[in-house]
Amino acid sequence: MASQQTPKHWLRAIPKWRLQVALFAMPALFAAVALLFATESAWFQLRAGKAEGEVVRVYTWDGESFLDGDKVYGPVFRYRWSDGTFTEASLGVSHKAWNFPVGSTRTILYDRSRKADVRLAGFFFNWGIPAVLFALSLATLLPAWLLWHRLRQKY
Repeated sequence: MASQQTPKHWLRAIPKWRLQVALFAMPALFAAVALLFATESAWFQLRAGKAEGEVVRVYTWDGESFLDGDKVYGPVFRYRWSDGTFTEASLGVSHKAWNFPVGSTRTILYDRSRKADVRLAGFFFNWGIPAVLFALSLATLLPAWLLWHRLRQKY
């Protein structure tokens, strides 16, 4: 009569390092991408010039998703560039809340080394994406750590 062995749980067959990689890949990926975006934002902030941009025209497009609403707007700003001449640039993106009146002014950040798209000054416009990605990293890290802790105790 053959001896019967207790079947091993499938998790015991997986090396612990592979389990760690599987559990912590998402938080690590979110953190790495957040760091890349934060580095880019910091680099831009260090090189950027600040100016008051006057809205000279606003382009309008139909919204493409339910988040956009019916219309999205892309303002074009006129501002004094680093060499003293006036130039125009857009934000490079559109949003439903950017229907600024023509002639109004907003504080913008521009790249002093080349004439390109500008950014609106403010936390969200410069640090919003890295902050959201870092929050996602933390939000996925907690369940991964709890699951890892539980699996280590049980198996």
